[in-house]
Amino acid sequence: MGVSILLVVVTSLITAAAQLLIKQTAPGIKLSSGIVRSLRSLLQPALLLGILLALGAPLLYYRALRGIPLSLAFSLSALSYAWVPLGAVLILKERITRRQGLGILLILSGVLLWGGL
Repeated sequence: MGVSILLVVVTSLITAAAQLLIKQTAPGIKLSSGIVRSLRSLLQPALLLGILLALGAPLLYYRALRGIPLSLAFSLSALSYAWVPLGAVLILKERITRRQGLGILLILSGVLLWGGL
């Protein structure tokens, strides 16, 4: 069961990383600049990595489901809702409000309470 819990936590981190990579590359995507330029803008390494991570994360999640109940796996996957804003602050230099910070604390508390960790 411990490995499955770890896989869900890692999946939530990978999902957050994918979101951050995609967001980071969004300003460079030029879809209205002609076909060649549009395709070139979609071939940014960070964007491709973000898409690859977003597509690969469910494979780990499916593996984790073999070892823990869905109710636990689903609650642990909510961690991505905390990782994304924290990553946005650290990597993208975004700001979060106190209210959002409180929301992150509530998510983490909920995961701890629901998951019994």
